[in-house]
Amino acid sequence: MNTNLYLIGFFFPVIGLAITITLAIFFQGLKRWIVLFVAPLATVLVTFLFIRYGDYGMGALIPVILTTFFVMGLMIYYPVLIVWAIVAWRKNKKKINSDNSDLPIPKPQEQQ
Repeated sequence: MNTNLYLIGFFFPVIGLAITITLAIFFQGLKRWIVLFVAPLATVLVTFLFIRYGDYGMGALIPVILTTFFVMGLMIYYPVLIVWAIVAWRKNKKKINSDNSDLPIPKPQEQQ
């Protein structure tokens, strides 16, 4: 069994979580939302590749267990993130609407 592959498979969900948090702090606006949605999925996909090509015996299932917990955490993370995105979008929409309120056009005064 390749020890480096085992260690990468074990620590990659943790490293992916740290990268996601770091990039979310670094970016703002739409880029932050893209990072929050895409980075965990990329982490899971790469971790699945390591699990698929790793040669894990019966005693070396820790990466598989950690990835399982990571995926179970994402099952909670994504619904919360989607609700949070909808609330933030609605607040932003209300703010834009209040800043650009449609005032009635004043009528021209008649000349006498």
